[in-house]
This record gives sequence, C-alpha cells and structure tokens, in this order.
Amino acid sequence: MRVADDSSYAILVEVNSETDFATRDEGFIAFANKVADVVFATKETDVAVLLAGEIGQAREALVQKIGENISPRRAVIIEGG
Repeated sequence: MRVADDSSYAILVEVNSETDFATRDEGFIAFANKVADVVFATKETDVAVLLAGEIGQAREALVQKIGENISPRRAVIIEGG
C-alpha cells in the first residue's frame, strides 16, 4: 500500500504465492514492493499490462529463484478527498 503525500489517492496491490513460506522470502517482499511502486507511479491497475513490462521480467526471475508461482493478482487505486 502506498499513499500520496497529499492524500489524494492510495494504491493497494495483492501479490499471491503458492505457500505462505514464500511470502517471507526477501525476494518476494522486494517484488511486492516493486509492484506497489510501479502501480503508485503509473496508476496502472491492469495486471496484464504490468506483467508485460519490467514487473513480468522480475516475476519470472523470482519464480525461477524461489521455485514457486508468484504473481500480482490485482491492484486498486483509492481516490481521496
């Protein structure tokens, strides 16, 4: 989750793995933060579009390293007031 400095919007991302063990891996945490950073910067919530860029490449490398399927599932933007 990230919140804009002026509280005008926030983003929330969901990144899934096959087991909870994988979610404790430093690589998984870094990947989830990278997804959040990209969504926050671009306001892109279409997972297919996210996976077509650097997020997809980072995901593939992490899957090979950890040996589990890991993927962003959804991203949402919450507009503030």
